Amino acid sequence: MGPRLASFGFVVIGVETNSRNDYDTARGTQLLAALDYLTNSSAVRDRVDRNRLSVIGHSMGGGGALYAATQRPSLKAAIGLAPFKPSGNLASDNVPTMIIGGINDSTVTPSYLDGLYPTLPAATPGAYIQLANADHLYFTRPNDIELRSQIEWLKIFVDNDTRYTQFLCPSIKDATGIVRSTVKCSTIPSGGSTPPPSPSVPPSSPPPGPQRILGSQSGRCVDVPTPPTTTAPECSSMTATARPTSSGTTPRASS
Repeated sequence: MGPRLASFGFVVIGVETNSRNDYDTARGTQLLAALDYLTNSSAVRDRVDRNRLSVIGHSMGGGGALYAATQRPSLKAAIGLAPFKPSGNLASDNVPTMIIGGINDSTVTPSYLDGLYPTLPAATPGAYIQLANADHLYFTRPNDIELRSQIEWLKIFVDNDTRYTQFLCPSIKDATGIVRSTVKCSTIPSGGSTPPPSPSVPPSSPPPGPQRILGSQSGRCVDVPTPPTTTAPECSSMTATARPTSSGTTPRASS
């Protein structure tokens, strides 16, 4: 997922949970900590637009992404992949939220997501998609169908690129592999024909001293200079993304 999202110009940071027993609240907190590190301390902090951040997660990590959205309404987008959110519903979620599930998922079942998605406030942009022949682990394997919808959502709400609205509204243009879907088109910006302008940011010097952020269980993560002093989340079922700068433009970030 990371390389594919990055190919569309997003800065992507993948994190694992500190413990496999962490619930959605802990995982959402870890996602936000990853974004804070990315925008405040990382080597690419001057290439990330801190005003355009988003979160993505799978399973309990998906619930974490949705929890993060309820805690930080300044996020531009949240995507839950077969999300499980035991901490509660989405009544306080004001962040544009996409939920993608698998019709054959016996862990986070379609009926569970059928009940979760409608709790999103009416005024909050939302989309709910069920994929054909997809079980719970479908989202851990590379596939174009899942990523196609994610990219459209991120481009619209993180990039402000309304040229992508046409692929979701008035109905999903390419429904290959999709069993059913619902998109709140009245809450999604109307389609445009030109790319949005990118703001510029002054460059800053990256922090010295390459080090490594390690997950507390797996011992693996991503090489970055000068990690934060607090315990870093592991790299696994959660992703944060941002936009890299090019020719003086600012990248957007997504987790």
